[in-house]
Amino acid sequence: MRKSAKKGKGKKSDTPLLEQYKRIKAQHPEEILLFHLGDFYETFYEDAEKVSKVLGIVLTARPMGKGIRVPMAGIPVRAAETYINRLLKAGYKVAICDQTDEKEGRTLLKRVVTEVITPGTVLSEGILPEDTNNYLVAYVSALSEGAAAMVDLSTGDVLYIHGDEREVKDELGRLNVAELILPRGYSPPLEIKAITERDRDVFTSQRGAELLREVYGEVPEVPPIVMSAFGALLSYLKEKRPNAIAHLQRPVRYDTGRYIPLDERTSETLDLFGERSLYALLNRCRTPMGKRLLRFSISHPYRRRQDILERQRRVETFFNNRTLAMEIGRLLADVRDLERDTARASSGKLSPRNLLRLARSLMGATAAASKMKAMPPENLATLRKLAEYITDSLVDEPPTDLSSGGIIRDGIDATLDDLRRIQREGSELLKALEEKERKRTGIQSLKVGYVSAFGYYYEVPRSQRRKVPEDFVPIQSLKNSERYKTAELQDLEMRILSAKDRAISLERELYRGILRRVVAHSHLIKALSGIVAEMDVALALSDVANDYDYVKPEIHTGYALEIEGGRHPMVEAFLDRAFVPNDTSLDEGRFFALITGPNMGGKSTYLRQVGLIVLMAHMGGFVPANRARIPLTDRIFTRIGASDDLSRGISTFMAEMNEVSHILRHATRRSLLLLDEIGRGTSTHDGLAIAWAVSEYILSKIGAKTLFATHYHELSRLASDDPRAFNLKAAVKEEEGEVIFLYRIVPGSADRSYGLYVARLAGLPDMVIERAEELQRRFEREFLLRTSGNGGDVEEFLRSLNVDSLSPREALDILYELKRRVEGS
Repeated sequence: MRKSAKKGKGKKSDTPLLEQYKRIKAQHPEEILLFHLGDFYETFYEDAEKVSKVLGIVLTARPMGKGIRVPMAGIPVRAAETYINRLLKAGYKVAICDQTDEKEGRTLLKRVVTEVITPGTVLSEGILPEDTNNYLVAYVSALSEGAAAMVDLSTGDVLYIHGDEREVKDELGRLNVAELILPRGYSPPLEIKAITERDRDVFTSQRGAELLREVYGEVPEVPPIVMSAFGALLSYLKEKRPNAIAHLQRPVRYDTGRYIPLDERTSETLDLFGERSLYALLNRCRTPMGKRLLRFSISHPYRRRQDILERQRRVETFFNNRTLAMEIGRLLADVRDLERDTARASSGKLSPRNLLRLARSLMGATAAASKMKAMPPENLATLRKLAEYITDSLVDEPPTDLSSGGIIRDGIDATLDDLRRIQREGSELLKALEEKERKRTGIQSLKVGYVSAFGYYYEVPRSQRRKVPEDFVPIQSLKNSERYKTAELQDLEMRILSAKDRAISLERELYRGILRRVVAHSHLIKALSGIVAEMDVALALSDVANDYDYVKPEIHTGYALEIEGGRHPMVEAFLDRAFVPNDTSLDEGRFFALITGPNMGGKSTYLRQVGLIVLMAHMGGFVPANRARIPLTDRIFTRIGASDDLSRGISTFMAEMNEVSHILRHATRRSLLLLDEIGRGTSTHDGLAIAWAVSEYILSKIGAKTLFATHYHELSRLASDDPRAFNLKAAVKEEEGEVIFLYRIVPGSADRSYGLYVARLAGLPDMVIERAEELQRRFEREFLLRTSGNGGDVEEFLRSLNVDSLSPREALDILYELKRRVEGS
């Protein structure tokens, strides 16, 4: 016996709680398991280390069995959503394991995983940005063919992209992909934190066809590679969010040819998103659906004239009728997220309070759609009846959850009304019983109370306990009082609590019935949501156009680009000074503008301005100009500014050359090219040679409308060699040694950059400026001495000479030297 005891000494054993955790965690190896313990969600072992690192929470350890200390980190249940959001943004998946009221064994509470959340399957209102789509994407490629099946669970949209592998990858880069599903071992098509690998047997057309038939009742006609992507996508949804599949829309091919593809560089250069961006300027939207559509419209401007003109007509309607605009704006102001609330209803995640919000949104949205005659009257009537059914069924101020009841109005269900009557009568019976026992015992301070652990009880002060009758059974002793039960109280408790529990259960069933009715109308709600989004965007664009005096551009199928009095929309709106407008005219005879002039003279702003006006016109909006004729454009390319690509070990100049190479390979005659300072990242001669060769290539091989800003003044000679090129310059005015930037782009070429003046404005020390002026004069003299003496070089030198900076002696020396060289030649 002693030997046996010795053998067992020191053996490690888990507590029942740890055993429970390990059993549940084994079912969710991919997810961080949030394990409900009291007021906290705890994590253990490797999960705790990840949580501690991402959330900055202290990693502790806790004894959980003989000889066992377990690493742990916890988050408060009441603030869980905030922390979960941060974990999702870091690319992690989360499984929420909640404790129930049921027992597992003698003391352990039963715990179950109630929800699995991944970056691409999140539905929570507090986590999802309202103005951004949230795509879960399954991607696969074979040879040069690529396919992506994708879903935004929050709206129910299901899309697929199919085509050249490079084009599919580029388009994914323009969408807000939250999570990517790939065959195991695949290189990801874009940089993203949340990547899930799956075995290749789920990426099969057979698996895709089987699941598509299961979800939709039939198999849509799509290429086999698309079918295989759907196999992986729907398999993942069945695994992580099976109850969200019911509300998915039918798959739609994502028509890449409908939109102008904007690369990431162009989006950044034109400041499309972020603070003081085009989105920040145009976002007057009242609804979340409108905000999402506006964001999409900016990153995906229309390519086809018909689409552009359709939105133009809507914008013009509101622009010309401000009374109508104000009325529609008032109706849309109370419309919340129809799409996402319907998706949450389908998943059973829509709270009673938000269900009532959905009903009120439907009333506002149907009124607006009716006013604009944007939806068949019978469909609007159906949705109004749905909204009325919801508002008639729910109390005026429902709670945020179902746990305590109090959701359904009286008079909706006879059984529920009876159960509530029993509860109300029970309250009266409890009061009567309390009064009866006070008289029987002579204890006037006796009172009836309730706690979930013991149910109803009598509470008697300790000083009065000698008066307590024998049929009072003690259940709890407190510092100043004693608690008791009687058979009569126990019987009444069972009747009351039974009625309460049954009422809550029945309310839940009635509530689920309302949600089912909402889901049954999801196709109509989805259609209404799209109509509201389009109205909202058109209204927002008209509001901005009205405030800043924009004009409706003429969209034509020809070549010429003509802008009179064009303005940069964000500079005009966000800066506290008058903006100087400029004209732009590019046609088949003169489509390549070389722009020279001083730093800070407005060249880059002018380039961006033209790009933004063309983009806004293709969105179907009005533009900041006095008049504009905009040709249909297939691409907008920008190369303005430069920076290292440190993540790939690429220098500034290499990054610049990559961008230029991309432009030259993809631009067509219908493209707009905005190029600034090509070649500045290398030596002067190399840079000038590259800039010149690029210009000639665009002129002779591509024929794209081009604005080419450069600090190489020599490049202006290109206009003499090719009539399709012409010179523009940023105008300045010099008065008494001061340089005034006029911010006007005018015909001609500049011969000075005014770099030292800009350096003085930037606050460089006087000693540095004076030394720079001295060196400038020396470099100019050295350049003269290096020239070969021919007339062309002398002329070029004279053009570049800063005469105002020369002393009389320096000017005389240069004049003698020039005379000697000319006579010597």
